[in-house]
Amino acid sequence: MINKRGQVGSSVVTMYRVLVIIFISVIVLGISSLVYSHYINVKDSEAVILARQMVECVAPLGILDLDSLSKEKNIFTYCGFEDFEVERFFVSILAKVDDEEVGKLIGGDEGFLWVREIYESGAKTDSIKRYEPGYFNAQYSVYVLDGGVEKMGDMIVEVIINYGE
Repeated sequence: MINKRGQVGSSVVTMYRVLVIIFISVIVLGISSLVYSHYINVKDSEAVILARQMVECVAPLGILDLDSLSKEKNIFTYCGFEDFEVERFFVSILAKVDDEEVGKLIGGDEGFLWVREIYESGAKTDSIKRYEPGYFNAQYSVYVLDGGVEKMGDMIVEVIINYGE
């Protein structure tokens, strides 16, 4: 015959053990959620990566062919991006030879420029700082092929990554 009093006592001890384990797990999960809930802004890194991809697309081997690029309406289509991929991007590529503009390629929403100007003007507050668009601007030395003539020039790339979901 089994002693039923012993079974009741062990179940009470087991309940306390389960409660202690639950209490410890809540504390550990609570502390870890505070530590790992930091917001990390990667939009600037996205802008650098997109700029690199666009430069590799429009100027392979360091030669910017304005003749073939001028036929395209959208630079993103030329580089193989789909419309749904580029909803929050703006790219501007300016080609200069001897400090004179010889070509300009634009892709995306130009309205992102004034959003960027708002953040640069100092009108931002701490509550909207996390929505600041990612930005990258660089100048590259390339050969510019325009009308069959190849000249040494510069390519200025500007990329804005707006806040997305």
